[in-house]
Amino acid sequence: MKSAHCKTSLRRERVAGLAFQRDQRAALPRKLGVIDYLKIKAGAPEPLRSRLGQNIFSSAFPYPQWLQADGQTAWREFQFVDLESARWRVTVCPDLGGRILGLFDKKIGQELLWLPPSFQFAPVGLPGAWLLGGIEFNAFRFGHSVHGMMTVRTEQVRLDDGTAGLRWGSVDELLECELTVVLVPQADRVAAKITLKNHSRQPQPGYWWTNIAVPAKPGTRLLYQPGPVLHHGCDLGMKFEHWPQLHGADWSHWQNHDRIISAYWPDYRSDVFGYAAPGENWAMVHHADRRICRGRKLWSVGAGHDAEVWMGRCGEAWVESYCEIQSGRLPTQIEADLLEPGAELTWVESFSTVPWKGRHDIRNLESAFTRGAKIGNVISAETLAEEEPRLALSRKAVLAASSLSSREIKQAAKTGWVGGAAWARILEAQPADEWRDTALGAIQLDLGKVGPAAALLKPLANKNGFAALVLGWWEYQQGHLAPALAYLRQAARRLPERTQLLHQVLIETGRAAEAGKLWRGKSDAARYARAQIAFLQQRWNDARRELLAPMPGIAEGSAAQWHLRKEIELAEAAALAAAGRLEDARERLAEACKFMPQFGVGRFETIGNADLVYYRWRLAIQVGAPLQANALASHLLRYQPPAGSVEAAYVLRLAKAVGDSSAKQRVAEIAAWNKDAGTEWPGVLPLRFAALKAAFGNKTAGWVALQKHCLYGYRANFEIALAAG
Repeated sequence: MKSAHCKTSLRRERVAGLAFQRDQRAALPRKLGVIDYLKIKAGAPEPLRSRLGQNIFSSAFPYPQWLQADGQTAWREFQFVDLESARWRVTVCPDLGGRILGLFDKKIGQELLWLPPSFQFAPVGLPGAWLLGGIEFNAFRFGHSVHGMMTVRTEQVRLDDGTAGLRWGSVDELLECELTVVLVPQADRVAAKITLKNHSRQPQPGYWWTNIAVPAKPGTRLLYQPGPVLHHGCDLGMKFEHWPQLHGADWSHWQNHDRIISAYWPDYRSDVFGYAAPGENWAMVHHADRRICRGRKLWSVGAGHDAEVWMGRCGEAWVESYCEIQSGRLPTQIEADLLEPGAELTWVESFSTVPWKGRHDIRNLESAFTRGAKIGNVISAETLAEEEPRLALSRKAVLAASSLSSREIKQAAKTGWVGGAAWARILEAQPADEWRDTALGAIQLDLGKVGPAAALLKPLANKNGFAALVLGWWEYQQGHLAPALAYLRQAARRLPERTQLLHQVLIETGRAAEAGKLWRGKSDAARYARAQIAFLQQRWNDARRELLAPMPGIAEGSAAQWHLRKEIELAEAAALAAAGRLEDARERLAEACKFMPQFGVGRFETIGNADLVYYRWRLAIQVGAPLQANALASHLLRYQPPAGSVEAAYVLRLAKAVGDSSAKQRVAEIAAWNKDAGTEWPGVLPLRFAALKAAFGNKTAGWVALQKHCLYGYRANFEIALAAG
């Protein structure tokens, strides 16, 4: 389509990337309760504190997920739509949920976004596989776009003012909500009109965030309005500081980012923010009316080792780093308001560049946007990319249920999950059969209708593995381990590829030998499971061997694997120490402090070994090595970990043991955090609780409770042995 303003073209391009397998039934009905880290609100002020966790929906059900990868690169053809005007060239990828993968400003001759040279997918968000780069729009659900790996319907459109643009979007069947984006290049900006509409009979989350990946290197400036910032890294709880001074440095300079951070502006008083590239005389600016979009966020992987590991895993090791500058409807990503039934919300966001003279002055950016952008109404549309069949089913189920044929309904229920009240109504009108009842039972569980769900699923559990799997999942969430085991064993017999949940329950109930019979093959899940079993059976070398090779199938979910590797080394060190081989134990702990880049993210490694350093100090004291003990102590005592972290507890233990002057201040900060966090944190952070008990003189009380813990049991026994001398 051509107009006086721009032209549109569709092309296909083969791109190399890490291959993930699509699984139609990987996502199970939504998890009960609040996500653990949303329970900890330490540091958050009122009234924001009361809102955190409200209306947050984090589940991929009933959509497919991409969770398994073998580490092999594959070439795949993707569709791209180029939209070009006299000043702008914008590239959108329909096959990645409408991800913008190009925003080129011809006026300055620069690409404004961080773009991936290959598609190094990593399991980070709701759909599993996720791509770093470009602009990602996230609607309704927390945890990246649930449709981010699916092909959305994309159209070239003409507006009533004569301009041309693109329109794309999708329908979320579970929430019965629709997202529509209309993007138009204008003379001085690229504007995007966002529309969220609730088609359901119930209020639904009005969650929205725009994530913009931008290049970062020494000299890059992050341009936000100075003011209060609420931030956290890898720890629970938040810290309240004043931008740009965070962690004792000016964080408007990217090179000062010495750690990973998620930073929110709870009271942002400008419509703009952006970044400036080093050595250039321009800045990129994002604009959104703060009366509608109150949220602004900075996500940074830092400028140190964490960034190198992250970029090597999610980007490519040789390319420059990045930050994400983000805009949302509410001040943080861990809250959402509700769209009332039938409600429709529309606003415009804009992207542009302005001259920049090196001053960190937000007024310089605001000058480019003295008025907001306007986008006209669509008067004609032509489809460029059809939405994939799974999303077409969602659109029909929510917007035109009567258009679904009996064949489509049966096929949908048999080949994957469906979800939401719309599908419940559709299936209830169908004749009962095995797959209809399995799908409807899963929907009813997801909607909280336990009685009707059980009536449908229990008679099927002996013959339908998915019915048994869903029942086992539900019983497990309820804490009913015996029935959960029974159902999950039934599921495993029929679905041998779906044994992870059974493995988890077996490990928790001390049945490592049975769990060991479940796993074959070389997948990341199988390797981790075998490592966990070997760990529990004290086969340290076998456990270590399973975890040494790179694990492409884990990235942001690598916390469990990384901590397991630490506990393997600590457990073997404890066994060596118990046998009187103290030098070997010290060597093992030193080995454990090395970086472990096979786990992908690296976000725990820069700060996460304080506990191991503490144990190295304890053993150095025990063997009479004062030089090494003093060196270890001096380094660890310079560290100021967040008060809510496990690391803070271990540094405090050392500070108190050596009579360091920082102990009093550390005690005060930790006590304040504990009080602010409320009563739930010991259950969420049992290791921190045990370490703090020891720090305050009760050397074994916290550890006794962890002696049978499937991960921390060896550590607990080591602590008890140390306390006994």
